[in-house]
Amino acid sequence: MKILFLLFLFFTSSIIFAQAIEKGKSYYVFTESGTLNLRQAPEKGQVIQKLERGTQVKVTKTNHEDSNLPYGWVEVSIGKTKGFLSTQFLSSIHPKDINKAHMIASLKPTDVLGVNHIQPIAFHINQIWLGVAVDQIESAAFLKLALNNKYNFSILNKTGKIVESKNIFEVGKFGCQEYKGGKIRSNLDSSKEEYLVVYGFKPQTIELNDKVSDSLLKQIRQNAIQEFVKNNISQEETKDLLEKHYLANANNNQFVLSRFATKKGDFEHGNLFLIYTLNKNKVNKKVFSNFKELGEEVAPYGGSFHLKGGFIKDEKLIFIMYSNGFDGYLQEIYELSPKEFKQVASGGGDAC
Repeated sequence: MKILFLLFLFFTSSIIFAQAIEKGKSYYVFTESGTLNLRQAPEKGQVIQKLERGTQVKVTKTNHEDSNLPYGWVEVSIGKTKGFLSTQFLSSIHPKDINKAHMIASLKPTDVLGVNHIQPIAFHINQIWLGVAVDQIESAAFLKLALNNKYNFSILNKTGKIVESKNIFEVGKFGCQEYKGGKIRSNLDSSKEEYLVVYGFKPQTIELNDKVSDSLLKQIRQNAIQEFVKNNISQEETKDLLEKHYLANANNNQFVLSRFATKKGDFEHGNLFLIYTLNKNKVNKKVFSNFKELGEEVAPYGGSFHLKGGFIKDEKLIFIMYSNGFDGYLQEIYELSPKEFKQVASGGGDAC
């Protein structure tokens, strides 16, 4: 069964993925309150100094350079002093800037009727995208601010239309990995429909349209089959493709975004995501191509490049996609231009 959508997209800025702590870069001490212990050795080493929230440190060594360093610990310098800190309390943003954050999140169900929860995916602060990991300190600090200051969150449908505006009434832990989220009172059924949640900006809706011509679909399918064969998927397997198509028109540019999948038994075997620019409803230039052959462990979960939703932010068009795998449900934010389809943030996963 073919499902056809139309979506708009664009935008540029810096990107930081969750937990991307790198040697040679400077970070801020980010605690919810109080100080952070700088230790002589990782974990239980003697405390050398107590660092105030917002103190800037430079990372001098990670476990990529020194395999003896426990995961989640780095060596840092502050002035002439060196010591070790947990990466959980280091951030690329200053703690005072969290109140400037624009947030994108998912709406998720709870066990209580009429109550959903917000799961942060990423923050956009000072033109920097910051993906949210399960134990992200920035996320905990933001949710605390949101609760205390009664932040007004916009709940969006798949097209970016605001369907509800809500405050969180409680911060709690959710999922197998106990990520922090905010509870809201809402009768929306987030177990059956995809909803996004945003804060700090007013999104513009995108336009959906299923009017994809047969001639255009034929062109795209032919190109997809060639890509599958090139990646050692048999012609026989491509005879019964699963497919979804997205048309995007923005700033005098026209795109088609297509997701194809072949099957082995009951599950996807290979999936292919393609983006082309269009000219007069004909395929023009390939912007993006991604093929993945799914192994036996991953195949039952459904692979990557599934559409969660989209909207326009600051005249820029954003896609939120998700990937399913044995290690969790990962959500990804992308920007599209005639030159590229670029991932700018990744977060909001849970290994359930």
